Amino acid sequence: MKSVGSKEKSKTRVTLAGPDDAISIARMCQELREYELSLLPKWAKRIQEHWEKGATPEKIARMIADPSRVVLIAKDPDGGATGFLSARVTVAQDGFKEGEIETIFVKKDHRKKGVGTLLLKEAETRLKEKGCSAASVIVYSNNSKARQFYLSRGYSPLIESFKKNL
Repeated sequence: MKSVGSKEKSKTRVTLAGPDDAISIARMCQELREYELSLLPKWAKRIQEHWEKGATPEKIARMIADPSRVVLIAKDPDGGATGFLSARVTVAQDGFKEGEIETIFVKKDHRKKGVGTLLLKEAETRLKEKGCSAASVIVYSNNSKARQFYLSRGYSPLIESFKKNL
């Protein structure tokens, strides 16, 4: 368990999520979905429609229980959820293991306080323990805050992806 904060700020704890955290994480997924939808052009919004049904507490609980995943939760000293991160281990045909950061979210009132960095560092540690040699993340091209977040933490652009509705 790692903490972040100063005397003025409450300390945040990051731990592996447990079954009791599924409801809090599902609620944060809804907040994240609303933000991500605001980033998308109108034609692309239907790409994200699956999210509404996808972030149920039951699905989150299955993700938490899956040994190929890392699901972390950040909590304030009172036990209130302030953010979460989900990642999974992918294995290539040649056996190369890579961690894929699927989702990272910090509640608005807790941003710019080191919570995201703490979640990301803990995820990297846990992915390395699972045998991963690298970590990757996909970011919307117009999400400049997320792009800067990852760039400033040592991530480099690798692939540019294009999408079109059919």
